[in-house]
Amino acid sequence: MSYDLYLHREKGNELFEPGEVEEGLRLQFPYVREIIENESVVGFEVGQEKESDVTEFFHQGDEKNYYWTYCSYGVDQEVFHRFLQDVVIVSKNLNLLIANPQIDSEVLLSPDEFVESAKRQDALFQVIARVTRNLSENPTFSLPAENKHFILYFINSINPEDDKEYYLTLGENTLFASKVNEGESIKDVVEREIPELTGSSEYTLLSIKEHDTAKDRHGNELKRLAISLYVPYFDPDNVSTKHVVSWQAFN
Repeated sequence: MSYDLYLHREKGNELFEPGEVEEGLRLQFPYVREIIENESVVGFEVGQEKESDVTEFFHQGDEKNYYWTYCSYGVDQEVFHRFLQDVVIVSKNLNLLIANPQIDSEVLLSPDEFVESAKRQDALFQVIARVTRNLSENPTFSLPAENKHFILYFINSINPEDDKEYYLTLGENTLFASKVNEGESIKDVVEREIPELTGSSEYTLLSIKEHDTAKDRHGNELKRLAISLYVPYFDPDNVSTKHVVSWQAFN
């Protein structure tokens, strides 16, 4: 899992020509390497040394038309800050605009605006890294369930206006609960229901834990798992959702 950023060209989203990246960055980084295909720069690397702590940028094709870069959630804050600094230097010198899909992939920021949002970048990285650093692909999430059971959603986000963490509720203070039938996976259920709750299919799995038990309509006591997710923040008043939802601040 990674913290992703998208870099768009200000003058249009065409690929760089060979030599453009090296020309723009050679005074900023000791190591710059262009990856060239069909006489276009489809990717490039920058860093202090060759193949050591480099930051990579890869063009995502004609449909997406931006350069993607990333930082693993497994790194420490110092490495994350260096990654952000590299992105800012690259963007300033190559005239790129930055989109942060963890917050809103449609909003393009200048390098200076991106720097101003540094506090939000840190808060977002920390909240996800805190629980994903030791979380690999969880088989409980993807494998078909052997028996029917319940799940309880803990959906978190960060409000970009105050940089505080919030959780999503039904109405004013009820967590959303659901069930996983035999033969389907938690992933199947989440990907069906998250758009109904948030108006978007974007989410990041944070954790799966045994929570408690609950009775089904036949009176059978079934296990219930707590599913913690991170989603991009949205305004419930301006987004169409199947259910009436609201954000609650953590105490």
